[in-house]
Amino acid sequence: MSALGRVKARYGVATDPLRSERRVELAVIVLAALLVLQLVWAGARILLAENVTPVAPAADSLLVAEVPRPQRVDAKDSAAVQARPLFWAERRPTDVIASSAAEAAAAENAQAAPKMKDVTLLGVFGSGSTGGAIVAVKGKQERIAVGDRVQDWRLQEIAANRAVFVSGGSRDERELLPRVIPLPVDAAGDVILPDAGQSAGNAGDADEEEPQLTLGGPSRRGG
Repeated sequence: MSALGRVKARYGVATDPLRSERRVELAVIVLAALLVLQLVWAGARILLAENVTPVAPAADSLLVAEVPRPQRVDAKDSAAVQARPLFWAERRPTDVIASSAAEAAAAENAQAAPKMKDVTLLGVFGSGSTGGAIVAVKGKQERIAVGDRVQDWRLQEIAANRAVFVSGGSRDERELLPRVIPLPVDAAGDVILPDAGQSAGNAGDADEEEPQLTLGGPSRRGG
């Protein structure tokens, strides 16, 4: 019997459990043969390979960067750092600050807008750059923040009882007007004081004597 026939006879079993065992054995043999072939192929490549030319490192990878030395800060730069702290919440880039200053200068040099008409200050809210004012423009109530414009006048700042608008270097201060609350009047036109009704009621209560509780029975008047 040839070798191929013996292999077929060994692994051609048709009954279990011998068939499963022979199939597992065949799979292990095939995997082992593949592993041996791979090792032989890798070893042959190493032995038969020609000398590999080493790759030289790039020229820029051999250069050492120069570490900058600390420099002294002059008074001008020190003042700039103190004016704009690193962790300041309102810190802005210098170019933005310069552009804002240029816009402010241009606004001051511009021609002032016509005087505001039919604008009444009703109230103020907040403080600083986050505040604003409540105004009535031609009878319509509006809320404007600091920096907003009303009839080409910009709200610059607010105080406890006033708001300052600017336009082209001109200022327009609007103050809160005191609110007058009218007193109620009767049919004859006389003013009704708030304490009048209460005083009358207290007088009527004083005339009516309340019964008092005494020990030993009700008290008797008149001997």
